[in-house]
Amino acid sequence: MDLLRKIMQLILTIVILWAETEYVHAKIPGLENTQILSGWQNMDGSYTAAIKIDLEQDWKTYWHSTGETVILPQFSFSGSKNVNNIRFIWPAPFLFGNRDIWSIGYQDWLVLPFIVVPKNKARPVLLELSAIIGVCEQICVSAEFEASEILRPYVKKRDPEIIAALASRPKTKTDGKVHDLECGFS
Repeated sequence: MDLLRKIMQLILTIVILWAETEYVHAKIPGLENTQILSGWQNMDGSYTAAIKIDLEQDWKTYWHSTGETVILPQFSFSGSKNVNNIRFIWPAPFLFGNRDIWSIGYQDWLVLPFIVVPKNKARPVLLELSAIIGVCEQICVSAEFEASEILRPYVKKRDPEIIAALASRPKTKTDGKVHDLECGFS
């Protein structure tokens, strides 16, 4: 009787562990892969890094200004260590949709750069990201993911994916040396 009970407990434990593992590794609809690109440390001691989001083919995610019909992206670094401040630098989005409902965002992938100001510039930064974004094919669904990365001091090598995303950021009127210009949708 004791042997049978121990075998049953063992089987139950294995089933629970398998189920938890499958839940953790369950595929999120629309998302292929997410990660933090560690980037480099700047001359002022801040870090340039990025969140890389690979979507399934023809899936989309939205810009930080989403409008009324889609899910606003939310990024939390609350479990991070040696972080004073984080500022996102959104790359230029694309316009897509039909005549009735235009959307602004990214299709198939997004590299979202950000600047990290550490509390101590000489120490590594541990980033712990928890995120919720909207991903859409025909309809939008909420996608939650987590990622972590260590940013090491004195790394100077630039990541080409981050550089490309930074180069594509929208220009202001001042950046473009444009005056008296107004843009809008109708």
